[in-house]
Amino acid sequence: MKPGDTLNSSSSLVSASGKFNLSFVVQTMDSNTSYIAILRNNQLPNKAWIGNRNSPIPYPSSPLLTFDLSNTLRITYQGGNPIVIYSPPKNISSTNAFEAILLDSGNFVIREASSVNGSTNGVLWQSFDYPTDTFLPGMKLGVDRRSGKNWSLLSWATSFNPAPGPLTLDWDPNGKQLRIKQGGVVYWTSGVFDGGKFPFIFPEVSEQRYNFSIISNEYEDYLTYSSVGDPSDPEPEWVLYSRGTLFEYGAQVAITNAQYCDGYNAVGGCVRRDRPSNCTGKFGDEFVQKNGYLKIKDSSNTSRATSWHVVSSVDCKVLCWQNCSCLGFDTPADNQSSGPGCRFWSVDCEFVENRTGSGNTSSVFVLSSLTTLANSPPAKKNGRKWLWVVIAIPTALLLTMFCIFEDECFQAWELWKENKELELMDPTLGDSYNGNQLLRCIHVGLLCVDENAADRPTMSDVISMLTNESMELPKPKKPAYYAQGNVDFTGIRETGEQTGSINVLSHSDIGGR
Repeated sequence: MKPGDTLNSSSSLVSASGKFNLSFVVQTMDSNTSYIAILRNNQLPNKAWIGNRNSPIPYPSSPLLTFDLSNTLRITYQGGNPIVIYSPPKNISSTNAFEAILLDSGNFVIREASSVNGSTNGVLWQSFDYPTDTFLPGMKLGVDRRSGKNWSLLSWATSFNPAPGPLTLDWDPNGKQLRIKQGGVVYWTSGVFDGGKFPFIFPEVSEQRYNFSIISNEYEDYLTYSSVGDPSDPEPEWVLYSRGTLFEYGAQVAITNAQYCDGYNAVGGCVRRDRPSNCTGKFGDEFVQKNGYLKIKDSSNTSRATSWHVVSSVDCKVLCWQNCSCLGFDTPADNQSSGPGCRFWSVDCEFVENRTGSGNTSSVFVLSSLTTLANSPPAKKNGRKWLWVVIAIPTALLLTMFCIFEDECFQAWELWKENKELELMDPTLGDSYNGNQLLRCIHVGLLCVDENAADRPTMSDVISMLTNESMELPKPKKPAYYAQGNVDFTGIRETGEQTGSINVLSHSDIGGR
């Protein structure tokens, strides 16, 4: 783009080799809004950068990206004030030759070009200095000691709202490790960089896929990386989702899931946070999910905190973990007055477990002693295949419910199309799930809600599909009751962090990049 050029909502700016494009995209789930975004030129791309994440544009309003004659980059649209993305400092002469160009790295830069031979004299502004939730090869995570600038990822607010969210991924220059934080509290670390890799970032395959570099001097301290391996493989894109998942979009695999770093879990890089000293010895030191109900002894000491808005059940665990009076919590979905969220139960309550599975009970998280867990009977080895069935049948039924109620099947289907199926996982599975098994369950669940009833598997088919891992599954097609409008859904994000559990099958929260 040269000064005076514009980019409208039906056009795009493409990098030299065609790897990336800069264009307007539409978010349709929370509200119809437009954003200027950088995406790879492939099917179902991730939005690697968003220029107006704090200023959504109503759709339709004919947005226009303008690189004007004063070298200011701005968005104008009908019925609203201009959104300035970059304005040059006063000491930059407007008579110099400037250009706004999208590089093959995915970096959108405004640079000064020599009027003699076109060589670049300097970069005035670049999108890599303002990351959203995606870490591309060549980007930096760290600090610029000269300007005080911090390069870090900030998750989306929800799965469909690109506004700044609750989680950050940053570089610890002192500890030489990556950190995921929420509200300033460290939930997860990558482990200290050593021998070209991090202990908790695919240590077995990192050297085959990433070439990490740490730059530390008097001016800056940061981590960057380049892609290595087969050039035909999808290039890496690390995405920090609002649920706490650090996802490698190119390889379609989760690097880590910080939502399970509940303060008491120290596995896989999770940071354990000690309970207050006066909590020592009370109730237990692990949360256990049980079927039953919490019985009120003294209702005056049982409260439902309607002012707490957290993003997943992990936050409920953290709040209970830090409160010595908390015995456990449940997540009722029928309290319309205060909305979905955690209901905490105090020491003046008692938990009544239902071992038969009958009656009016629900899942409750209760603090339980490790010794109690240790005395639990071991699971039988032959229970694995039946567990598949137990998980898959509710998955299919709940996906069917998606399609019946308020067209929410759209969300599950869109996640499948974006290869983000693990976003449907309920957080109550914790670390007990096998990713491949869960994906197969979701795959079968989508087959069960096929728009064409004749193509849906029978129950015997379902059991065969789940118990025979070598059996090739047909590709899911559009679900029944799926309603699609005429807007562009390309690149829709993970399912809503909005106020629901990780699978958007229930409302179990109190409630990008």
